Amino acid sequence: IIDKDIDNGENNINNKAINFIMTAEFRSIANSAENLLNQVNTNKEVNARNISYDLDIITKENERNNLILIIVNLFLSGGVMTIVWLSIKNPLEKIQESVNKLTTGDLNIQIYGLDYNNEIGDIARALDLLKVVSRDMELQRIDKQLLLEIDRETTAVNTFAEYSDALSSIIACELNLEYCALY
Repeated sequence: IIDKDIDNGENNINNKAINFIMTAEFRSIANSAENLLNQVNTNKEVNARNISYDLDIITKENERNNLILIIVNLFLSGGVMTIVWLSIKNPLEKIQESVNKLTTGDLNIQIYGLDYNNEIGDIARALDLLKVVSRDMELQRIDKQLLLEIDRETTAVNTFAEYSDALSSIIACELNLEYCALY
């Protein structure tokens, strides 16, 4: 009997539930809920499309900005490389010019880059030392040539007057004088 009462109670509840579901009020609420769920779903789809569109725009802007940054970096690094290249090339060309003048025998040149505290300065100081040594050697050569000429001119003389005349003509010539007299 208890089981029958329970079965009858369940059947009764089921019947009431079925009757309630079949009512216009329930259908109205269910339709309203379904419409709300459809609107929520539609809104989510629209929002998802909008977010996707916004992400596409942001991605394209990032790609454009990255491209601009790459181009700017290329120009900047090219500019820096040009500055570095010129800071090496120009002093080396001036030092090469000094070397060329030294090879032609011009020992009165000003060496460029002596005040640099790098490899260019080291090269310039070595070149300046070479210039000084070359100038000293040239002065020694001139002195030896003068002594040789004095020796040649004075070896064939027999008197002090001839010696004086030969020596004074050599001295006058070396000092760019028109006349030289020894007493």
